[in-house]
Amino acid sequence: MILREGERNGLGRTRDVLVLHASDNVAVALKDLARGETVTVNLEGKCKEIAVKEDIPFGHKMALVPLFPGDLVIKKDTPIGEVIKPIEPGGWVHIHNVVSRRASFKAKSSRQ
Repeated sequence: MILREGERNGLGRTRDVLVLHASDNVAVALKDLARGETVTVNLEGKCKEIAVKEDIPFGHKMALVPLFPGDLVIKKDTPIGEVIKPIEPGGWVHIHNVVSRRASFKAKSSRQ
């Protein structure tokens, strides 16, 4: 789970993004994230600050680790896409740098 430092709710902090599974390499934005903003990630019991590299809209994915072409994007412990351009931690993970595994499967299936 990623928590933004300094803001509070009933649990003591406001979540800006959500990591859905411990094996995920992306988090989901729970609000619009602005470039330069810093979020704190609690991964495997260790806190890590990540600077948001570009504006990321609500509901979209943010990279937690460096991702390189050929790497799989993992969300909910499931590969959902393949990286086609390098993505820094804090980068927006979307169609400009990832190809969907679901879309490529459908395209291959329709050709057979």
